[in-house]
Amino acid sequence: MNHTTMKATAVISEAWRSITSGAARLAPAVLALALTAAGMGVMDIAAGSTILDQASAYRQSGADILVLNAPDGIDAASCERLTSLTNVQAAGAIRTTDLLTLAALPDTTTPLYQITPGLAKLLDTKQDPNTTGLIASQQVAETLGTSTGGTIGLADGRTARVKGIYQYPDDGRTPGYAYALMEETPATGTFDACWAKTWPQTDRTRNAL
Repeated sequence: MNHTTMKATAVISEAWRSITSGAARLAPAVLALALTAAGMGVMDIAAGSTILDQASAYRQSGADILVLNAPDGIDAASCERLTSLTNVQAAGAIRTTDLLTLAALPDTTTPLYQITPGLAKLLDTKQDPNTTGLIASQQVAETLGTSTGGTIGLADGRTARVKGIYQYPDDGRTPGYAYALMEETPATGTFDACWAKTWPQTDRTRNAL
């Protein structure tokens, strides 16, 4: 082996020792970097999950429902047409009507509202499509011991069938509907308020309302 070959071999050998010793020092750094990146990924996932949970809780509390109150000033058909907007999942109108006195509770009155079909959908009403009658809040149904398909006796001797049940939790949403009866009517004429379930909420939806 000549001098040139020996010199080249020595250079290669030294280079290899440098690489291997450097790799030994580099490995922990690479591992630490990988763990840091993984940790940041987990944090991003956790943060994203928290945001989704908060958004879900926000919507479940009814905060995704916009309400425009204008007694006898809401055009029911126009209100229901809000569902033509991309972000509106349901919309309907509601108006106050006469109070009812129930046979089981003769000393008190129960609010009765007329609503359009869109509002029944917005309230996620569980109803029997083959039944006609009133829609009761969960509280009223529990108080009277009735359910969908059951009946409600009125103080004047009439009997109303229960078409459906809706839930209205006491979680900060517009009060007055947790204990009530509703009657579904066609979306014609004027009503007292328009409700729109919309997510995500935008200025365009608010302006349309």
